[in-house]
Amino acid sequence: MPDSITIRDAVRADLDAIVAIEQECFSDAWPRSVFAAEIASELPPRVAVLDEQVVGYLCLMHGPEELHITNIAVATHRRRRGVARALMSACLDIAADLHCHWIYLDVRLSNEPARALYRRFGFVEIFRRRKYYIKPAEDGLVLARSVAAPDTRQRRRRDGPGETEED
Repeated sequence: MPDSITIRDAVRADLDAIVAIEQECFSDAWPRSVFAAEIASELPPRVAVLDEQVVGYLCLMHGPEELHITNIAVATHRRRRGVARALMSACLDIAADLHCHWIYLDVRLSNEPARALYRRFGFVEIFRRRKYYIKPAEDGLVLARSVAAPDTRQRRRRDGPGETEED
């Protein structure tokens, strides 16, 4: 039986693991100083812990009636184990707790696995940002989801009754 995923606020001791995941996942990684500032903020990142290791993180920015996912990543060797789904579920809970009406995020046009995850959580494309990303240059998509939208966390798979989608 797999260990369960725990989602908690990031603390300073998580900084090395967060930065390592960031550098592994992104060609234009955020610097360590940004994550240090995020951890010290009023809305610190959430980390996903599996087998006593930080295996993913979620950074958020709260505005009037909205929440913006500014960064989310899962260590490549821990993907397809529900980590991203757990982080996204935590995001929906945070948005509700903060009385947000909308959640927004940006995603690379080519990042089809992430786009599929966001679709499963009810996000829809609202516009395209031309050449938004660098290293390599690429368009970005802005996605949004109403916090009041139906909960799509346990959508049924199309290929079998009773099975749920796995990340």
